[in-house]
Amino acid sequence: MTDPKPLPNVRVVIEEAVSRPGAGDNSDLGHPMGEPMLVVHNGEVAVSLNNFHPRGEISEAIHMTRQLLFQRTASGWALAFRADDCRLLAPAPIGRLPKGHLALFVNWVPQIVHGMTDSTVPQIWEFDWADLSKPVRKDRAEWPPEKPPTWMYRGFAVDGQTGGCLLLLNREESQQWSYRDGDGRWAARGVIPFPWGKEYDEPQPVRLCYPNAFLKGKAAYILGQSDVLEPYHKWREHVSGHTFDLRRLFVSWTPDLTAEPFRPWVEIASRDATGGIVYPHDVCVDGAGNMHLLWYEIAYDEGIRRSFFPDKEQETELHYGVFRDGALVSNRTLITGGRGLNPWSGKWYPNWTAFSRFHAAPNNRLFILYWHCEVGGSPDMRLLEVYENGQTSQCVPLALETPLGWFFTNSLRGGNRPSWDVHLMGQAPGFRENTPVRYALIRLEP
Repeated sequence: MTDPKPLPNVRVVIEEAVSRPGAGDNSDLGHPMGEPMLVVHNGEVAVSLNNFHPRGEISEAIHMTRQLLFQRTASGWALAFRADDCRLLAPAPIGRLPKGHLALFVNWVPQIVHGMTDSTVPQIWEFDWADLSKPVRKDRAEWPPEKPPTWMYRGFAVDGQTGGCLLLLNREESQQWSYRDGDGRWAARGVIPFPWGKEYDEPQPVRLCYPNAFLKGKAAYILGQSDVLEPYHKWREHVSGHTFDLRRLFVSWTPDLTAEPFRPWVEIASRDATGGIVYPHDVCVDGAGNMHLLWYEIAYDEGIRRSFFPDKEQETELHYGVFRDGALVSNRTLITGGRGLNPWSGKWYPNWTAFSRFHAAPNNRLFILYWHCEVGGSPDMRLLEVYENGQTSQCVPLALETPLGWFFTNSLRGGNRPSWDVHLMGQAPGFRENTPVRYALIRLEP
């Protein structure tokens, strides 16, 4: 980040489909979580996607998708790799490694019993960029032996300078982690106990899901979202959406994975008092160790609002914050709204108006990209810059023909380098209805 400078010119260079529903390479974003899904190497792009196994093959299983890897060269997009024997819940997170390699964090499911599994084999599949048709190495991760992780709620981060990889998975009452260093050694592993929900009707660990992780050398940073079965009895029969509490955000970190434990979780945002929702969007860590955070808040679940807060209007907010020295030192509301367009269904929805990601450019400049839509308006995408003093610039439009309601970028979290080129992969609102996966290249011209 820098002091205020003129915003760069913004130019859309490419806008196209990666794949189309109904084609032989039919692909999807699957269940989008917080991990990196796009990497760039020498001007070429690779993205991690998935598609469904043939109907009836494992039709009852939640792990019913196969892994796909698409590559964009000078000739355009092509399916580079498909793992027919790999059952997954969602596309494997992807990371760029040094020396022309990339990594997939594959949480492989060897067996499905009655539609579920209690056993997975977490691995890194390493590919040589010169030939993405097959892995050159499959490296089984090492975990704390007393509590191996299960299948859900993974996280992944890669340091593009060192080639280190951080893997996260849940197990019962804790976040499990494993660290592979740049030499390919499983150098450290451990357990982070979940925070304690003492305020719940029945006090319990606050299980965290969808971790957004960042790896910088041996320092690691995690942003996690609460995910427990509705903890307040009075609200259970009124919840209109998710039956789980997705209302709180927590941060944990360590300055050295190999020498110091993760710090206890610090809560940085909550809509617990009103039964709302808080979604983590992205994390970026600068050279001074400041943890930049993006998240989205919805004030009320609609069912809870109608029953317990009938005089209140729905409120939504897109937040940008900075976490440093164990505390949230800055918290800015970038957008406020109410009723919006749901990017999953493409339908008007009472509580969705924005989605956002960071983009790191050379010279320590940091930008925020976000999708935005309000009732009565048209979806659009915008860009603004973050400054060292915690302020932000005015926003400028991204003139995409098809704004992407949920998207991934060439993030530092995936080992990508700072760049004036912004690579986007995602789907327009309604991607649950088989809309194409799309790609865009946006050039920032300082």
